[in-house]
Amino acid sequence: MRKLPLTFLLVFAFYITLHAQQVQTVEVEGQSELRIKPDQAILAVQVQHKAPKASDAAQGLNKQSQEIVELMKKSKLSDYDLKTNNYQVNINRVYTNNTMKENGYIATQTINITIRDLDGDLVKAVDALGQIKDLQYSISYMLSDSLKSSLEKELLTEALKDAQKKADIIKDAMGLQEIKVNKIDYKPQNSFNFPIFRQAAEFSMDASAKAMPVLQPDEQKISDRVVVSYRFVN
Repeated sequence: MRKLPLTFLLVFAFYITLHAQQVQTVEVEGQSELRIKPDQAILAVQVQHKAPKASDAAQGLNKQSQEIVELMKKSKLSDYDLKTNNYQVNINRVYTNNTMKENGYIATQTINITIRDLDGDLVKAVDALGQIKDLQYSISYMLSDSLKSSLEKELLTEALKDAQKKADIIKDAMGLQEIKVNKIDYKPQNSFNFPIFRQAAEFSMDASAKAMPVLQPDEQKISDRVVVSYRFVN
């Protein structure tokens, strides 16, 4: 009875050794690369109003914000969204010679304008904002969710194809009988970040002749990678 388990273990160990000799693995890295341009821009407009009373500061802020809303409507933008956030009314503290003095109230908020037509609407929106004196804003570029999803899929697909192509080259060059996927190691590489353009605008209705900033973002190179482990038989 004691010899049976021992014989079984010896046979099993021989099988494992033989299997290990016949089946081995190789890792290859698949890579992909694309050049893209963003399909959306966000105008982040900083609006503020100071007044002796908190209620007057809030009222003045609302008036300025409504002016921006109306300007966007008059610009006849084809496709845009307008949202407000970071609304605050605080005591206006002024520091002079390391001394703090309270000087009424200041109301602030950010108006985010999402522009989807970067060729026409973005120029119209910036031109409209130029009609408001002492206005500060920034322009950030981004990818829409649909474009981002499409690019992520394309990058991963091309990286996997590249890995398979390299594995086939190894198989043919080494005269291997068979090669199959053993394991895939993948971590997304892209954040899709674009630079932010900031514009401190001090325009008036008489200053429309000032040069417009360049509003076309540069292309950005994005890449992805995947590591695929293949098992092969000599």
